[in-house]
Amino acid sequence: MTPESLLAQRQAWRKACIEARKAMPPAARAAADALVDARLRAALATISEGILAFYWPIQAEFDARPAVSDWLLNAKVGKHGVRRAALPVVVARHQALKFREWTPDTILQSAGFGTCVPSSGEWLVPTILVIPLVGFDPAGYRLGYGGGYYDRTLAAITPTPRTIGVGYAGGRLDTIYPQSHDLRLGSVISG
Repeated sequence: MTPESLLAQRQAWRKACIEARKAMPPAARAAADALVDARLRAALATISEGILAFYWPIQAEFDARPAVSDWLLNAKVGKHGVRRAALPVVVARHQALKFREWTPDTILQSAGFGTCVPSSGEWLVPTILVIPLVGFDPAGYRLGYGGGYYDRTLAAITPTPRTIGVGYAGGRLDTIYPQSHDLRLGSVISG
């Protein structure tokens, strides 16, 4: 596949995957959300501490906020259990994301494209990164919106955070034909 045809194919997959999740019947959406939520909570239950960065849901993405909120609230007191959460902030086009601390009480502001970001707060470096999936393949490669923000971010953070991709089964592709800039996710949760 040529670079040009792959670019066109990925655009077609993005469109089809986003349209499919937006068109999910309410009962199917509720069942998928419950399954993804249960799987994400199970994954988060294995993480006793750290800085968990996640995303503000757009375009009918799975909403991870309830699971992340509960993960924050259920921290054990003691030597383990220091938990913090953060949301991504685009500070400049074509640059790595930065992450600002988030709690369920954080004051947010619109950041365009339907997203919200904390209006203030400490900048954090995530140790765990929950990443939205437009599409994904069995090898753990992700198809995002095409801006490359997460790939640049993962390449820039040292040490590389644990990555958990979150999406719907309708976004599963045989392969995304990963390129050198595409980074494999640690795990993928879908429903």
